[in-house]
Amino acid sequence: MESFTWLSARTVELLTGPALTLSLLAGLLIAAAISDLRRFLIPNAIVLCVGALALIFQFQAGGALGPAILVAGIVLLVGFAAYALRLVGAGDAKLLAALALWAGPTEITALLVQTVLLGGALSLLWVLSGPLRHGLVAAGVDIAADPPRRIPYGLAIAGGGLLMIARLWPGL
Repeated sequence: MESFTWLSARTVELLTGPALTLSLLAGLLIAAAISDLRRFLIPNAIVLCVGALALIFQFQAGGALGPAILVAGIVLLVGFAAYALRLVGAGDAKLLAALALWAGPTEITALLVQTVLLGGALSLLWVLSGPLRHGLVAAGVDIAADPPRRIPYGLAIAGGGLLMIARLWPGL
């Protein structure tokens, strides 16, 4: 801390504590959601950064790393089984496992429930967007009349992650 003597203790805490790490996670989740919405692809670089930041966060928050890794491993195995059955994309499975590393055993249930609920809402909106898309095509907007068959589930995963951030944020 001696190198930061010109900064207040609160500023140093914000720059080196979990708030910065959680802010970076929020940015990565937004980038993952945008990428999935545009290209149906969640880049591995984003997933790796989410996982690496989780390790930093667990250290900052004094969390138990072993149980968090176990939870993430289970989520990854289930996610890859779902991928093999063509229920989710590989990027979705990897992003959810990286978020499970953040969640650990204490937050995993809330993360999964909120992600599933957001995914259901997203699916409903995706199906109901058909008439709107047809109207936009009729108005001359360059868009496919029918929604793609795939749903960018990364949006729901990112939403669940953002809700988790709100629970993990120090002082909230």
